Amino acid sequence: MRVASVALRGTATGAEAKEALAAALAAIPVPPALGLAAWPTPEYMRLRERPLNTQKLGRVMVDDMTLLANYGGRLNDGKELVVQVTAHPERTRAGDMLLTLVRWRPRDGILVAESEAVFGSDMPLDAFVRLAAARTGIAPAADAAPGAPLPVRLVKPFAWQLADPTTLWGLKWATLDAAAAAPKAEQEAGAAVESEAGAASAAAAPAPAPAPATAPTELLSKCRWPLKTGDSVLIVAASEMDAPDAIGRPAPPVVPLTTGGAGAGDGGGSVGSLAAAAAARRPEKGFKIYTKAEIAAREAAKAAEDERARAEAAERAATMAAALAARRKDADAAAAAASTAPSDGGAAPAASGTAPSAPAAPGKGISAVLTGAEAGLDRFVRLLQIGMSPDAVRQKMLLEGLDPSTLPVPL
Repeated sequence: MRVASVALRGTATGAEAKEALAAALAAIPVPPALGLAAWPTPEYMRLRERPLNTQKLGRVMVDDMTLLANYGGRLNDGKELVVQVTAHPERTRAGDMLLTLVRWRPRDGILVAESEAVFGSDMPLDAFVRLAAARTGIAPAADAAPGAPLPVRLVKPFAWQLADPTTLWGLKWATLDAAAAAPKAEQEAGAAVESEAGAASAAAAPAPAPAPATAPTELLSKCRWPLKTGDSVLIVAASEMDAPDAIGRPAPPVVPLTTGGAGAGDGGGSVGSLAAAAAARRPEKGFKIYTKAEIAAREAAKAAEDERARAEAAERAATMAAALAARRKDADAAAAAASTAPSDGGAAPAASGTAPSAPAAPGKGISAVLTGAEAGLDRFVRLLQIGMSPDAVRQKMLLEGLDPSTLPVPL
């Protein structure tokens, strides 16, 4: 629903645009169709682009970037901004990501509590897990120790997997709970030892130490999956997966949520961040109004180019015509010589006044100098004259079983 038109400068930041929109909306009543008691304040606004001729929402406007930068460096009149009312205050930065959180209830086989939220790539993984759990209604246990990792499992699914919840049980779920992930770590460590030292030495090797608890300084950018704006993250309470499901499938193994690799967030250059999405935007192709002098110069340049192309075509046609005439002259001379040559028996030519004998059938030496017309090749010469490339003509002759070398002009 379009509710207001506001003039904004391209140099205004996303935060300044929110304040201008909030001031403009405060001057008009709230339409009953929106179901809002009052217009939201700037901290409860999320500005989204609406692409032309579509109802889908586009990229998120970053608060600390200018509108011009948010639009990829090109901005013109008539752009539409959609105001999303958020349930929690938020401020977007260049390194943030907009993720969709979905809670899965495996016992019921349904997906619930879908929620969009902005997360910073430099956010600690522990804070990300707690916020994701809170936004999807998963509360910590009453007897949980302070600071202990939440007993939840997370995974980044494909879109088709969200459409079929029966496939979710067998996914590779991750957790921050080191104790839950330790069996998987021990299994991987044992496999590595066995591959290097053999089965015997693996049996004698001491058991690996339990995986240490995940440090709270691990960042979201070191998550097991490469997250980017627009991705969905599935979350489930561990208590709903620690026992076999309704059809008897055992609880799936879990892996650590962090890989411990490089990729700390830098607040603005992360792959998949809101700033990266704006920078990757393909610039819109604009138009230019030319002056009369520029129009005349463009027309003169086009006329000169057309004249040059006509001259080149005429030169090619003249070259081909000269070559064809030379080949015909040579063929005529060869045919005349063959008609007056003595027969194999040494008989003399016919006397004057008598009908000459029929010329002998052309042999191999004569057929090699036949003209383009006699060999049925004139149509290929015409194709060259009208601009077909020599490679195309050569291919066409080969497809018809003809030798391209018999053409009057070289290809």
